[in-house]
Amino acid sequence: MPTMNTGILENMSEEVPAYGAVGKISARIGGNSSNLTVAIMIANTCTISAVALPAVMASMGWAAGTMVTILCAAMNCHTCMLVWRMFMCFPEQTNYGELIEKAFELAPPMQRSGAKALCDFSTYGFIFVGTSYNLVCLAQALGWMFNDWRLCLPMLMLGGTLANIFLQCGIRSLGSSPVLLFANMAAVLVMVLVPLALFANMGSSASRAPGSRFVAVEAGQFATQFQGYGALVYMLTTQYITPELLSEMQDPSEYPKVACQKVLPLQVAFALLAGLGGYYYLGSEGTEIVPDYLPFGGPLQLTAMCFMFGGIVNNLVNGVVICGKMQQWWNLPPDDSESDDTASRRGTITWIGTVSTMFLLAWLIANVVPSIKDFTSLLGASFAPLCCFLVPILAYARLYHDFGEDRLPRISAMEWMAIAFWLLLSLLLMTYGTYQAMRSIQASWATRGYPFDCNCHMLWNTCDCSASRPGMEQCSSGIHGALPKA
Repeated sequence: MPTMNTGILENMSEEVPAYGAVGKISARIGGNSSNLTVAIMIANTCTISAVALPAVMASMGWAAGTMVTILCAAMNCHTCMLVWRMFMCFPEQTNYGELIEKAFELAPPMQRSGAKALCDFSTYGFIFVGTSYNLVCLAQALGWMFNDWRLCLPMLMLGGTLANIFLQCGIRSLGSSPVLLFANMAAVLVMVLVPLALFANMGSSASRAPGSRFVAVEAGQFATQFQGYGALVYMLTTQYITPELLSEMQDPSEYPKVACQKVLPLQVAFALLAGLGGYYYLGSEGTEIVPDYLPFGGPLQLTAMCFMFGGIVNNLVNGVVICGKMQQWWNLPPDDSESDDTASRRGTITWIGTVSTMFLLAWLIANVVPSIKDFTSLLGASFAPLCCFLVPILAYARLYHDFGEDRLPRISAMEWMAIAFWLLLSLLLMTYGTYQAMRSIQASWATRGYPFDCNCHMLWNTCDCSASRPGMEQCSSGIHGALPKA
C-alpha cells in the first residue's frame, strides 16, 4: 500500500555515506525518522489480509508454515535491499517507476521503455486490483455487522463503493498526520486479537471442529500450499513503496537496519501471531478466513468494524495514488482565458469523475472474486511477484551489468544464487500459482455463487447462508427457531 509523508520527528547530521552512489547524499532535515519508517512499513504489511493466515497455516502445518513465513519475509526483505541499493545510486528518483527506468538508463530505448511500462502496469494494476480486494473486505464486514438486514454481497459492495467515493472526493492527499497510520495499525491488531481471545476463552477443544488437528507438517495438496505462499507474498510485499519511503527518510543509509533488524522480526512475529494463533485454535479444518468461525454477536461485529476501518483506509490511500495518476492521463491543461475559479471548478469536477469511474470499475472486478481467501491468493500470485520481485530483480541485474562495482557493491555468488531463487519462485507463482488461484475461484463460484449472485455465504444469520457458523447448531438439528431461512 502506498505511504504518505508523515512529518518531522528528529534531526540528522549533514551527510551520510552513499553506499554505492557517486559522492555523498545529504541528510534531509525534516524527513521521517527510522522509527516512523518502521511504523509505516509495518502498517503496509500487517493489514486486514491477516484474516487468511490461519488457513495458510492449516494447509502447511505449524512448522512448515513458520519456515515458509520466514522464507517469504526474507525474500521480501532482500529484494527491498536491492531496491535500496539502486536508490542509493540514484537518490533523485523518488518513485518506483522513475527508479526502475533510471536503472535501465544505458539499455536500448525499447528495453528501457518496456521496463518502465511493465513497472507502471504491474504497480498501478496491483494497487487498482487491491482496491477491488478492499471493497470485497468492506462488503463482508458490512454483512457481518448487519447480518439480519438480508442485503446481498453485490449491494453491500455497492454501498461500500459509494461510501469510498464520497470520502475520496474530498481527499486528494492524505497529508502529514501519522494519526491515520497508527489508528489503522491498532484496528488490525484488534481484528486479530479479538477472535484469538474468544477462541482462548472457549478452549481449543471447543473451537476446533471434530477431527481437526494441530500438526507440524500437513500432508496436504501442493496446489493449496502454494496458494498459501501467495497469500503470504501479498501481505508482506513493500518493494513498490520503498523509493518513496527512502525519499522521505532523514537518513536513507539507515534503511538496512530498519528493514532487516526491526521490520523483518516484527513482520514475522505478527504473521505468526495471526497465523499460528488461529491455526492452533481452529486446527487443520480451519480453511476459511477467521471471521467465518466466530458466532454472530459482539466479537464478530467488533472484528468486522476493525476490518471495515482497515478496508476504508487502504482504499483511501489507494485512491489518492490511482485517481491522481488517472487524472494526469486525461486532465487537459487549463485554458489561459479561464479564471482561477473556473479552472478550480473544472479540476474538482474532473476529480469527482475520476474517483467515481475508478471505484465503479473496482466494484465490477470485486464482484468477480467475492471470496477474500481466493482474492488474497490471486493477488499474491499475479501482480505481487511481478511488481515486487520480477521487476526489481531485472532492474538490479541490468544496473549491475551496466555499471558493475562502480555504482553497486560487490555481492557474493551465494547472494546471486538467492536472487536467482527468488526469480524462479516469482515465475512459478505467476504461472502455476495464478492458474491454481483461478481454479480455486472457479470452484468457489460453484459452491458460493457466481459473480453478481447474492453470495450470502456466512453473512446472514440464516440456516441457508450460515449453517456451518458456530452458534448455528440448530440448523443441523432441524430446529431453526426464530432464525428465518434466506
